[in-house]
Amino acid sequence: MIDVEVLHRLQATLRERKGAPPDSSYVASLYAKGTDSICKKVIEEARETIMAAKDGDRLHLVRE
Repeated sequence: MIDVEVLHRLQATLRERKGAPPDSSYVASLYAKGTDSICKKVIEEARETIMAAKDGDRLHLVRE
């Protein structure tokens, strides 16, 4: 089970990056590009996570 504190830290980081200049972080640049760019990145990461799980690659799965 995911520790709720991890999700709270992630939420705080995303909020912080949302208001940051686009050149300060990759996440800030995605926010600046808009929802389509964010969705594409989420889809990419989800695909990589699913493939790692399918392959039984625990280390890759953890990193995704």
